[in-house]
Amino acid sequence: MKETRHLQFLDGFRAAAALLVVFHHAWLQSWPYTTYPGLKPTGLTAALTGWLAFGKVAVTAFIVISGFCLMLPIVRYGKSVEPRRFFWRRCRRILPPYYVALGFALLLDYLFIRPHAGTIYDGSYPLTLGGILSHVFLLQNFSFNPYQITGPFWSIAVEFQIYLFFPFFIWTYKRYGLAAMLVLTTVLGFGTSLFFNRIGFHSTFSHYIVMFGFGMCAAHYAFTVQPHEVKRVVTVCYALVPCLLLAAFVLHHQMGSQKLLSDTLIGLLTAACLTFATLRPESALSRGLSVKPLAWLGAFSYSFYLVHFPLQQVLWQLIAHPAGWSRLTTFLFMSSVGTACIIGFAFAFFRMFERPFMTESKDGKQKAALVEVVS
Repeated sequence: MKETRHLQFLDGFRAAAALLVVFHHAWLQSWPYTTYPGLKPTGLTAALTGWLAFGKVAVTAFIVISGFCLMLPIVRYGKSVEPRRFFWRRCRRILPPYYVALGFALLLDYLFIRPHAGTIYDGSYPLTLGGILSHVFLLQNFSFNPYQITGPFWSIAVEFQIYLFFPFFIWTYKRYGLAAMLVLTTVLGFGTSLFFNRIGFHSTFSHYIVMFGFGMCAAHYAFTVQPHEVKRVVTVCYALVPCLLLAAFVLHHQMGSQKLLSDTLIGLLTAACLTFATLRPESALSRGLSVKPLAWLGAFSYSFYLVHFPLQQVLWQLIAHPAGWSRLTTFLFMSSVGTACIIGFAFAFFRMFERPFMTESKDGKQKAALVEVVS
């Protein structure tokens, strides 16, 4: 279970989460009720597609996966974290494709995409100098319009901010143990979230620090559990997954996808799935997430995430809107042909602007299972 090949499911997990985000935005492209209240599907369409309203849960999963992946070298090989080297590698890995994608989105926003088009992309406007600078310095989640320019980029800022604390998390883990590290991430995450909400910053999403800590804990249990304890841990995961899934669905439906409790349940659910898939590489979950198409997409899921949102608006503006399609037809197009086109563009983007900055091993091969792809 401790071999790299058994962690192929990580790429599939990232691909599944990225696809959920893209389908979520394709759904909102067709029924933009968050921007224009009242535009929601009804009847059979709502029954079949309404679950896509909860696409933001994929971001919670991404944060947990990030904590899991960055913890792997610590628990598998006993490595330590040298802050300067860690920050340099994170900046080199994350920022070049992020800034290229930001420039690409700005170019489309200024030269091609029409504001007030009646879609979810209208939330990206108006463009302001403050909004652009907040994106440059990865502080857009502290602005009053975190979805300016291109909505999904707020999550990149949140995750990058969590990296600032990661060396301290590892220091606490090595010096005081897992429980102390988990207490630290929980208090810091929930405490800062409640504080910022109190002073009027409602979109900082700093509670994701807690989810990051869940991912770190999942890596710890997955690779330090003793052989005679594996069955017990797997049984716990079996029991937790359906309960957490049901509770999270109910709370998301009642409270919305930004609430602390519902995100916490999704975080625990993701951590349980990661632990289970690692301990049981022969399971249907691990094998299903390791299939080649998902693993292939997962390898460039960061690029896929970065470029999909403005491209969806371009496809809507060039094809779906001029054709005068119904909202259902628009959704079917955006989630099928449109998504396939975006995957092709994202792969080319990956080869040009992401792959050259990925960490490489001594023999020149990319460490696909251990290199974290932030999404």
